[in-house]
Amino acid sequence: SGTAEPAPGVPNGGLSGASEVDGTIYRYTEPIRTQGGTYSVCWCRASSSNCTEPEDYIIDAGVLQLVGPYAGQSRTCLGGLPCVLSNILGEALAIGDEIEIRRDCAISEASPGFNGVAVRGENGDFRWDGPITATGGNYRMCWRRAGGTGEHGGDAGELIVL
Repeated sequence: SGTAEPAPGVPNGGLSGASEVDGTIYRYTEPIRTQGGTYSVCWCRASSSNCTEPEDYIIDAGVLQLVGPYAGQSRTCLGGLPCVLSNILGEALAIGDEIEIRRDCAISEASPGFNGVAVRGENGDFRWDGPITATGGNYRMCWRRAGGTGEHGGDAGELIVL
């Protein structure tokens, strides 16, 4: 037990919506945009607090594993050549996971010049089919789980194209 700050990138300052199904389900209405990892789940008893501040959540309720890349990674590729993203680290990354290159993982669409998405292979590398033709600059490596249908919202860090 104790108090801690909510993880950055979790909607509503880390507070879920009200419980459903007799307190067995808690939901966020917006995507969670924090890095992969294992996080503590803390609970507040509404009958003893207004449950609006982090210090109200003093009961350890378990752990939450968020699958995805760790933030802050940086890779470099050369325009006009094949690009392989090696050693992308994260929580429970899998074969078939995808990285799409964008200017901003939260709001923008895919950047041109990357031949779609890079797919994680058996050796753990993310690869594109063919060379990249993107102009030089700084981009974001935006991750999505293998077989996912949502956006590529997990920000693994920066890709520099020279």
